[in-house]
Amino acid sequence: DAAITLNDAHAVKEHQYNRAEFFMVTPQFGINSRGHLLQSLLRTGNWFVCVDESHHYTDVNEFGKLIESLSAKYFLGLSATPHNQNQLAIFTKIKESNIYEVKPKDAIKEEAIRPIIVTSADYFVDILSDGNIITLTTEQLREEIDDNGVTLNQYEIKKGLRYLHKYVSILFIHAINKLDELNDHHRLLYISDFGKEPYRPIHQMLIFADTVSLAEHYCKMLNDSNRKGFADWIGTGINGRKSEINKEILLKYKNGDLPCLVQVSVAGEGFDNPQSSIIIYLSLQYNGNQVEQKIMRGMRRNYMIKNYHEDKGYIYVPTDSKALKVIKDLESLLWENISFNDESKINKIYNSEDFIPLPTYDFNLFNQIIDVLFNQWQTENLPEKVIQQIIDETKRSKILNVDSKNDEHIKEVRKIIEIINQKDFPAKKEELTREELKKQIQKLIGRIAYTVTINTKRKHINGTAIGDMIKAINSKFVYDYKINTNEMTYDELLQKLDWCNNLSKSINESKILPIWLQR
Repeated sequence: DAAITLNDAHAVKEHQYNRAEFFMVTPQFGINSRGHLLQSLLRTGNWFVCVDESHHYTDVNEFGKLIESLSAKYFLGLSATPHNQNQLAIFTKIKESNIYEVKPKDAIKEEAIRPIIVTSADYFVDILSDGNIITLTTEQLREEIDDNGVTLNQYEIKKGLRYLHKYVSILFIHAINKLDELNDHHRLLYISDFGKEPYRPIHQMLIFADTVSLAEHYCKMLNDSNRKGFADWIGTGINGRKSEINKEILLKYKNGDLPCLVQVSVAGEGFDNPQSSIIIYLSLQYNGNQVEQKIMRGMRRNYMIKNYHEDKGYIYVPTDSKALKVIKDLESLLWENISFNDESKINKIYNSEDFIPLPTYDFNLFNQIIDVLFNQWQTENLPEKVIQQIIDETKRSKILNVDSKNDEHIKEVRKIIEIINQKDFPAKKEELTREELKKQIQKLIGRIAYTVTINTKRKHINGTAIGDMIKAINSKFVYDYKINTNEMTYDELLQKLDWCNNLSKSINESKILPIWLQR
């Protein structure tokens, strides 16, 4: 064979005696303790060095310095995103006649890659403004916030919305419907073309998320709404998974045993799965080159589809994502409108069980914003510390009407939060049904649990910790009064509500937890 794949010493020896023509090596090999083998090998003749993903080899990193030090007669750099400001001089200072650029539009003409169809999803939020409820898109939401003098950070709003089932579910529904439609259609074509059932799913879904917690959240949403085992996630970092687990899940996806993969900083550049026909780009992190790399995961030619003109990739991007601008630039600069659909939007679905409006925000009352976000955090499992993030971002808000140069805003925020935490729920018989009363009790206990948990010295605040606190509070009442909530009469429920209100007031006033809550 031309390529030797046994071990380092054997490979070097084979090349020294001209028994092999190709020597393949990772850049890590070149910069570690065995790097001298590579340097020695290149002194044995006229070498042609081909560098894949050459934009990573810059004059400010070890990989770039490695390439610069190699003794070779010819160099070839390959890159899908070659525009790197720090790129090594040997790849940037090349004669124009020696630069060969294959644009996506040309590759599409030659049927080397497939075209993509983009759907930009617009979402709707109900806003309470001057006593009237108006429906805005997420982009109009930004304008409304600016007009009302609220200094909420746009990134945090977008990130928070991505945890809401009501925000991303519509996009997921459309994408899953498209996935099912494509698999059904191309399965029949495969049987017609090849005379047998396809050996694996012809199409799969790939989702790009910003954080591990978001990836986990998307998987839960997809598995709950579709079927168990439909989606799984991979990710690195402190909260990520171990390398071997990531590899197992990635292999499962590549083999067609996992319909949907949600990834965080893993399956981007260099990832190759031609069946990734549905790409959902929910990431807010913005880097033009990275966006191109990730979007192009959907452009791999799928050879399970015999007729090229049947083969297309589908990209779903929210309108609040900067990635949409990159895609539009690709449309004008690279595709030149060839096989590239005009921007389409997912409209609000009226009279449908699939559509549930987002919570109503009142921009004139800061405490209502906090209240709504807390309720969503409790019911939709919003990210930890989301309320604190909103507080931090509203320090200079005109709503608080304080001088941002001093600490008065902190006192104002604390005062508002205390009002929320100490708020007693109405409990008049003529105003509340039994079920409504039970919900009010659950809501109040949830607030107490959240307040207690967030003020403990825990490194991580999560749904499990708060859930344990809720159980402890309920168990204490059951132990003291010898009756379960579901079996209570209306008057007994009123008694529990009073007990919960007194507990909340006691904790907030004394700043001391009862012994049975100290964990």
